[in-house]
Amino acid sequence: TLSAQGVNSHAVTQLFIMSSEEVSPASGTEEETINDNSPAATEETLPDAPAEEGADAAAKDGDAAAAEPKAKKKRTPKPKKPIEAPKIQKASGYPKTADMIIYAIESLGERKGSSVQGIKNFILKTYPTVKKEKLKKMLKATLPLCVDQGAIIRPDGQEDMAAMAGRYKLVKAAKSTNPSCEEMVVAAVGAMDERKGATVNSIKAWILDNYDHVRPEMLRHQVRIGLTKAQAKGTVAPHTPGKEGAKVSLAARWHIKGEAKKELLKKQADDRKAEAAKKKAAAARAPAKKKAAPPKAKKAAARKKPAPKAAPKKAAPKRRRR
Repeated sequence: TLSAQGVNSHAVTQLFIMSSEEVSPASGTEEETINDNSPAATEETLPDAPAEEGADAAAKDGDAAAAEPKAKKKRTPKPKKPIEAPKIQKASGYPKTADMIIYAIESLGERKGSSVQGIKNFILKTYPTVKKEKLKKMLKATLPLCVDQGAIIRPDGQEDMAAMAGRYKLVKAAKSTNPSCEEMVVAAVGAMDERKGATVNSIKAWILDNYDHVRPEMLRHQVRIGLTKAQAKGTVAPHTPGKEGAKVSLAARWHIKGEAKKELLKKQADDRKAEAAKKKAAAARAPAKKKAAPPKAKKAAARKKPAPKAAPKKAAPKRRRR
């Protein structure tokens, strides 16, 4: 019995060993599939691979788009101000001839000027009440008057042409003669001529006193711009220089420098010479004053003799009573 039990136990152990050997290769293949990180394995095992490929393609497209230069935005031109039409007269049904001429030239806007035929066509199209047979006489009489008054001019080389020939142009508005912010600031700093420098408040006060076109609410901004430009050109400088590239300090004091200072000193010398010459000319024109005669010695006043005293009057005799 014992021998039979031993045989049976030996057979069981052999069977257990064989079964374990058969299972171990399968477990090994499972481990290999789990630990395999090759591209082929990931493509086969991961179900979301197509989505990732689409994301990568989109990222590449985005990088390519970023690498391309951005298209410049086109600037839209500012709309021009509408041209005001002249007032229509009630009696005739159309404006004055001079107003129609100026309106036609301004509306046509030709660089070389508008021809007489172009002006006629514009007037007839814009104002149908104007009679065509009268318009020629109206233009012939009014065009020379507009030229004489300075409203319109002839292009170069057409001054001697007949009134109904050639072209006509509008007179350009004269440019403003007001000084710039820089010129006003330099003039103010030079006029202050303070030892410690001119303050911004004193500059503003001087500008308001000497320039009528300046608006007080815009003066602070104009002074800042003027100081910035003048400092860049070296015509003014702060009393205590700050950092390079820093903004202009409105709390600083300012001196005039460089060529502007030389011009100021020269101007001051010329003004002193002119003032001295005026005084000299005025003194020469004035009549010479007569020399005053020496004071005469006062004569001793003659002593008046005292008037004789009047003799006392005698008393009248008393009358006796009878």
